[in-house]
Amino acid sequence: MRLSIVTPSLNQLDWLELCIASVADQFVAHQRAECQSVCIEHIVCDAGSSGIVEFQQRMLARFPQKTDYRLDFLVAPDGGMYDAINKGLARSSGEVCAYLNCDEQYLVGALPFVAEWLSARPWVDIGFGDIVVTSECGDYICDRTAVLPEKWHTMTSGNLSVFSAGTFFRRSSVVERKILFDPQWKMVGDAAWILKLLDARVRMGCMKRILASFTYSKENLSQQKRAREERLRLRSAAPLLPRILSPLTVALSRFRRMFAGGYSLAPHAYEIYTRKNALARTRFNVPRPSHRWPTPV
Repeated sequence: MRLSIVTPSLNQLDWLELCIASVADQFVAHQRAECQSVCIEHIVCDAGSSGIVEFQQRMLARFPQKTDYRLDFLVAPDGGMYDAINKGLARSSGEVCAYLNCDEQYLVGALPFVAEWLSARPWVDIGFGDIVVTSECGDYICDRTAVLPEKWHTMTSGNLSVFSAGTFFRRSSVVERKILFDPQWKMVGDAAWILKLLDARVRMGCMKRILASFTYSKENLSQQKRAREERLRLRSAAPLLPRILSPLTVALSRFRRMFAGGYSLAPHAYEIYTRKNALARTRFNVPRPSHRWPTPV
């Protein structure tokens, strides 16, 4: 199975280096025998970052092309993050696709697991995994457990019940059906895309495993004023009844997360690259997991 990972990029090269490393090292030695039939294609769509030429040369030298891994750069202007993702998907060739932002990383063995999980479930078009939220230093903040998205909650709550770093979809069910991102949205295109998937009755499933990390910082698009404005615009487009019943749909979403184990988390550990050590993963132990989203920075 070939997996295509698309990463939109603009002036976040320090984070992008960690992101690329987390994709490139998915085939660690003890997993190699289990991954003979898995290939990874990582497409970085950069809108013209300062220093991108030198960075590209350095990354291609550090992560040369192999039979089961290829790093590709598309450096060109775009109409924002979601337009860049669309361009990357159009360039990709994988049976399974995903998008990973610069401040996100895949955990060890995430992609071989996804390939195996989807291969065993041909009836699932898109799978959602859990994520761990970290500080800019890599320290643990919280876990987020994915639950299947519901239309009214997605339209009106301003929050998604799934996470982009843990989302994987079949090309035939999504890309070839032209269920792509709407570039008019600059901050909340994920939510608008999920609504498209729900309307198209794309078959979904949850993988019940932590697959990726997300770095929480003031640079996150969700922290910006325009993101709040777009969430309000998305909500205002919903019919009156879903808006009235929004507190109920939020409560139901929390109940479904509780049922999925999102509020009774087991101790665990994760390994990610950090800006302090971009050459090897650093291990972080989590003896007391939390589900609480951090206070806005």
